[in-house]
Amino acid sequence: MKQTFLIFSMLVVAAMSVDENFVERLANGADMTKEEVMICVNKTSVTVEDLMHFDQIVVDDLNTIDFDDKALKAGCLFACIAKKKGMMTGAHVNIEKVKEIMNAKAKRGTPDKRAKGFQILDLCADRVRGKTNECEVTLKFVFCCLHETQKYMENDNKNDNENDNE
Repeated sequence: MKQTFLIFSMLVVAAMSVDENFVERLANGADMTKEEVMICVNKTSVTVEDLMHFDQIVVDDLNTIDFDDKALKAGCLFACIAKKKGMMTGAHVNIEKVKEIMNAKAKRGTPDKRAKGFQILDLCADRVRGKTNECEVTLKFVFCCLHETQKYMENDNKNDNENDNE
């Protein structure tokens, strides 16, 4: 399940600095060239501060309804990358393409965990359907996926612990 969201996790983990190392890690996680990632970085004018702000929102586990400009700039970067990968068209998440990419990345997941991952993707895609700001769509989709995956993993771990105690 953890690998199901590799691209999104890579974006979050890598979002510590807009330097060569960051661009390289982001490119590797998204299966893109560094040049393609730099086009998105330059297009969105995202800064280290913007990405650190986004990272802090993730760390604080804030379910923010309205994002500020710094967070939206990070969302715009992620939207640009998603568009280049065919995972978005405008403000619409191409959920089938997201599933295809995630399935290719999640080689070790059990069928049950993959099915749950796809269920989370569907849920989160439904939550952003109808929104028109692509930067906001990407942020809300990413946050939803991270939050729902965390809930699932906590439940899964809880169930494992209960089974161990029997």
